Amino acid sequence: MTPLPCICGEENDVQVADKDRFEIPITVKLCQECGLIRTDPYFTEEALGIFYKDYYRKIDIMYNEEEWTEHERCDVETTVGNVKNVVDVPKGATIIEVGCGLGAGVKRLAEMGYNAIGIDVNVEDARRLYPDCTFREEWGEDQVDGVILTQVFEHFRDPVDAARRLRRLIKDDGWVQIAVPGLQSVFTTYRGSFQQYLIVSHPWYYVLGSLVVTLMRGGLSYVMGNEYGWSLWEKCEPRKTEWPGAATRAQQLINLAERYAYCVDTCYRTYVDRNAKILANTFKDKIHEGVLGEE
Repeated sequence: MTPLPCICGEENDVQVADKDRFEIPITVKLCQECGLIRTDPYFTEEALGIFYKDYYRKIDIMYNEEEWTEHERCDVETTVGNVKNVVDVPKGATIIEVGCGLGAGVKRLAEMGYNAIGIDVNVEDARRLYPDCTFREEWGEDQVDGVILTQVFEHFRDPVDAARRLRRLIKDDGWVQIAVPGLQSVFTTYRGSFQQYLIVSHPWYYVLGSLVVTLMRGGLSYVMGNEYGWSLWEKCEPRKTEWPGAATRAQQLINLAERYAYCVDTCYRTYVDRNAKILANTFKDKIHEGVLGEE
């Protein structure tokens, strides 16, 4: 594993966790300058390639294939509906879904009348399930109308570089929709448990303010969003900015979670236990053996 410094360049950190939901030992830090939460040190790019190829879908997806494809379809319908409340999304618009997973969202976009493209690190399953749709593993140099990222942006080791690449993908009047598990969702999705919110596959965690700070550096300007992680962006000139109070907000939410956390429900607990066994017997061992980038 290698150091993962904060994007703001400051070293004013406080450690807020030492393990994730699977009991995997990680060091999670809160930057007291900009409010970004990160896992530091983190895996190298080479190690991440191995992780996403061989482990990710066994660890981080709790549904079977049929359930997950329905989940993807519903997500993209909701996303387009939310975006259309703010900007025009005409039929025939070209929309890229980055992190398209099994490809059901791309298929649904095509059914809704859009020119849809799916991008992911591995698109074999998507091509198998939806051979009539367009999938690829490279970002390309398209100039499209819109880009969708649902529970994807938090996976990028270099989020500012990811923002720059997203900026290059869209037209001057294009839009980018990003949904991340915002820290506020600790109290809904994760039943008040900060540890259940943490997962080894996420190098970064966001409140709204720290997400704005990150994306503005890559040339995406905030249009609207909320603390639960949904947001809409447009092109701008890259620049450094601040969001006063972001670090305080993050620390307050973490403190609140520590005070008021309560047990996760039986279904979620079963999911964690089952997959923790996979991690304990394979992924964790490879970390210690140096296979996944431990120095």
